[in-house]
Amino acid sequence: MLMSASASICAKLKTLYLEKVLNQESAWYDQVNYLELSSRIGKEVDQIQQGIGNKYGQILYAFCMCISGFVVAFVKGWTLAFAMLGIGPIMMTGMIIFASVMQKRTISSMRAYGQSAGYAEQALSAIRIVVSFGQEELENRNYSRFLARVTEAGIKSGCATGFSMGFFFFCVYLAYGYSFAVGAVWVDKEFPNSVEDRPYLAGDILAVFFGVLFGLFSLGGAGPSITAVNVAKAAGKSAFDVIDRPPMIKQDDKDAVMHTLKGQIEFKDVDFFYPSRPDQPILRKFSHAFEEGKTTAIVGPSGSGKSTTVQLVERFYDPNAGQVLVDGKDLKSINLRFYRQQIGYVGQEPVLFNTTIKQNLLMGKPDATDAEIEEALKKTNAWGFVNARDGGINSQVGAGGGQLSGGQKQRIALARAFLKKPRVLIFDEATSALDKVNEAEVQKAIDQMKVELGSVTTIVIAHRLSTVRKAD
Repeated sequence: MLMSASASICAKLKTLYLEKVLNQESAWYDQVNYLELSSRIGKEVDQIQQGIGNKYGQILYAFCMCISGFVVAFVKGWTLAFAMLGIGPIMMTGMIIFASVMQKRTISSMRAYGQSAGYAEQALSAIRIVVSFGQEELENRNYSRFLARVTEAGIKSGCATGFSMGFFFFCVYLAYGYSFAVGAVWVDKEFPNSVEDRPYLAGDILAVFFGVLFGLFSLGGAGPSITAVNVAKAAGKSAFDVIDRPPMIKQDDKDAVMHTLKGQIEFKDVDFFYPSRPDQPILRKFSHAFEEGKTTAIVGPSGSGKSTTVQLVERFYDPNAGQVLVDGKDLKSINLRFYRQQIGYVGQEPVLFNTTIKQNLLMGKPDATDAEIEEALKKTNAWGFVNARDGGINSQVGAGGGQLSGGQKQRIALARAFLKKPRVLIFDEATSALDKVNEAEVQKAIDQMKVELGSVTTIVIAHRLSTVRKAD
């Protein structure tokens, strides 16, 4: 029953953990290694499951055995039993030190394993780049360095466990010595045993001693289970630090306004730096209005704040000072999920998921029909190569869109944005991987969509003159 309950609880906990991770703001991801998160979710929740499963049943069993031992000891001679309880603090000291050392070592081992798993995942996700540069050996060496940290953490954990276990057994044998010394004095001085109405005999000493020892050893037998619970507590703290963390930018704020976009966006005296780099200001007193229904091109050198500007429009971050206004309203007062549903965004490096073309497009509009998907693909000049693939829109794109070329991935990403029929379109070098023919076709589709929707505010980050020339 306990195992069944723990499995059910931890299945729900994994879902909750992932949900809370996905709901954190972008600044949080800048300060954690997100590649470790998938391994952390699995490892931490599994350790929690071990701690809340049959371990509690074993602890309950041990406490019942402990009470039974004490009952026998007090029945055979309650006065001596009280004296023998002096071994309790000795043994408890050993057990507490052992448990605390195990808990501390577990946390350090978990961190080391998470780092190594995160690095391996990074290398595997970019395997083509690794192979193209012939850097397999470099990745092996780097991974070996991470494994060396894991080994070091394991050695430290083993040594600490060994010393703490040795100290525990030292406490056990010290308890033996104490008990037999006390028993010898009671027999020699003929202390009266009120239960038996005679002096204590050697048999009484052994019965009381082993009753108390049996009770305490039953508690000691619960040590591994208690250790598992302590490990689960450490894993639980790490997990619930994330689960209980309120995101600084909430997607579904109950007090926020469900605002239907018109498309007027204005920056007022905005100051901004990334939380992970507070010493590097990106924007200083930046003010600008992106006019409703017009196209604004942002051009500048790398690192000048172009992508930062559109990330503030998407509200991936909040400005450190100043305001971002949407149709005259402070962006912080608008329901973020509803707001983002009205924005189409295509980045310089399009992200596709390891599923079908259709499922990737449905990320933009989950209730879209096949006809709407086909229309969006035609508008972005992607229908030709999609229709030519086995399976059409139901064909797989591979991990990260690896089965498509760079231009094909970008056109799929553009179609995903068009499918939403947004009020605001953001292109961050969105046509950089397209040839002149496809770029012209996509530009026509953008112009056509603006006509169909009536008024679309477009923000373009670009370096090509052909893209900037169309800007208002």
